[in-house]
Amino acid sequence: MMFHPNWWAFKFPDVGFTLATIKIERMFENAVVGWVGSVTTTCLAATYLFGVAMCASAGLGHKIISEGRDKDTYLGEEQPKFGQEEDIVVKFQEKTRMIEW
Repeated sequence: MMFHPNWWAFKFPDVGFTLATIKIERMFENAVVGWVGSVTTTCLAATYLFGVAMCASAGLGHKIISEGRDKDTYLGEEQPKFGQEEDIVVKFQEKTRMIEW
């Protein structure tokens, strides 16, 4: 399984869901909701540990943070074309000139 740094973005909404579940359990003092909060907390901790392990493995194995593997490009994927930024700027300038007439 290939690690992608954007995996971390999937964990943050789960934190909100877990905290909301725990708050609801405290408000209604419902044991079932408390168990759901405990299970989601355990799953959240497991996903964080899995993410840390995969991130460390990818970093130590030079699959990320190395030459040619920045800007969200990975093995087997197309590398970014150099000069793309300049092309975008030129196209933007051409469009703004057309609007100014």
